[in-house]
This record gives sequence, C-alpha cells and structure tokens, in this order.
Amino acid sequence: MAWLRKEQSASSGYDDDEGSRFAQPGFIASALVILFVILSAVYLAVAGNDGKPRAAASQPPAAPGIAPVTLGPVREGGAPAPKGCPFIPAAEISRPVRAPANITWQSFRTVSVPASSIAGPMIIQGDVAHCYAQTPTGALVAIAQISTRYALAENWLTVVNQQVLPGPGADAYSLPRIEKELVHGSARMPEPGSMSQIAGFKFVNYSSLSASVEIARRRPDGSLQAFVHTVVWKDGDWKLELQPDGGDSPTGRDLISLEGFVPWGGS
Repeated sequence: MAWLRKEQSASSGYDDDEGSRFAQPGFIASALVILFVILSAVYLAVAGNDGKPRAAASQPPAAPGIAPVTLGPVREGGAPAPKGCPFIPAAEISRPVRAPANITWQSFRTVSVPASSIAGPMIIQGDVAHCYAQTPTGALVAIAQISTRYALAENWLTVVNQQVLPGPGADAYSLPRIEKELVHGSARMPEPGSMSQIAGFKFVNYSSLSASVEIARRRPDGSLQAFVHTVVWKDGDWKLELQPDGGDSPTGRDLISLEGFVPWGGS
C-alpha cells in the first residue's frame, strides 16, 4: 500500500465523527476484547487443543472463515488451479514491450484497474478478483488488481486472506489495520479524483513462478511515482508478496517522466 500513503496523509479516509464515537473509553475496551477474541481464534486454529502445533497434513486446513480449497486441473508449470478457476492456456511467454491488447479498464473505488478475457481476472466475487493466466500479462494484471483491492476494498481482509502471500508481511499489514478500524471504523470511499492512477509499467523480472513489475502511477496533481510489486505463483494463481513491514514495495521513487516505462492506464 506504499503507493497509497501520500493520498492517505492528505485525507485519512476515516470519518471524523465516527472516529470520535469509536474513541469513547467503553468502545475501546470492547474493541480490545473483540481483538483478543480474534487473535485467540487464530491461535487456536494453528495450535492443537493441547497448545502444541498440529502435525502437517497432506493438505493444510483452511484459515478461519475461508472455505477449504479443492484442487482442480493442473495448469502449466505443474501448479493446480483452485476449484472454480477455468483452465487458462498459457499462450504468451514474452514480457510485453507495449500495452497489452484486449484490456478493458474498470473503476474500483475510484481507481481504474485492468481486466482481460485472456489474462484475467476470470472470476470476480465481491472485492476479490482472481484466476489469472500464468503469463507475463497475467502477472501484470494481477499486480494492478490486487495491489489496489487489498488497500481499498471494503472487505480488504478477505482480499488479503485469499490473494496475499501468507507470512510475516501479511500479518504486519493486517493486525495494525484491524486495530485501527476497531477504533476509527472502516475507511470511507475515496473522493473521485483523489487517488493515484496507473500510468505505466516496466518488468523487473519474470518467471513462471514469480514476477516483479515496477508500476508507475500518476498522482492527482499530475506528478509521477513508481513502486516495484512482486507476485508469486501459489496454489494455481498469482499472490501479492508483501514486505516484512507490511508494505507492498521495497522501493519507491518519484519520476520526471514515463521514459523507460510502457505507457498503460485507463484514465
């Protein structure tokens, strides 16, 4: 969510009246109890009844609140596709050097995100857009979609659980946000024209199992910034990899122009 921080610094996205109501001592105490229950449930799901970690099973149990995934047909690279994802032929192997064809742009909470009948997402369920092609363009579209949705979705935790690579980065991002929303409530819908929009891309590296792409975004004032995002092919789809501190990019920089980038965007 590094690309989102400057927009949030100007406008928190949280309703001030709601924040004052949620900040009352009684609510804070209740919120802390709720947070303790959530964390306890997560611990009990990971540990056995005797407090000791459970032995690894042939297929790990699903996290609380997430339906178990039944693995379906195997896609290119030997990775099984999650149940419900259609088979997507991997017809493309080269990194795109121009804006990919067959892309349409749709608005998600005021940010334009790409979609393709060839590269994905093939299925959109609520705030989750998944089932991407195991191709360079599939990885590119997945990065654009997931990096936007996990930051802005109303049901952002569902996006994190299903589309962010599990690990310290996901935990470092989720727990502070849960605590913040227990106190201040959920973020408001961004005002039109207040968010950075995708303006271009540059592949850093790509393989059938991982991809890193630098995404250029144009701020509302017209200036440009760029961040490198990484996705990993896991359980038959691309998953966004977060940094140990919960950020979605190890680097960020301001740009003078789109030189070196492929111009690409919906607005």
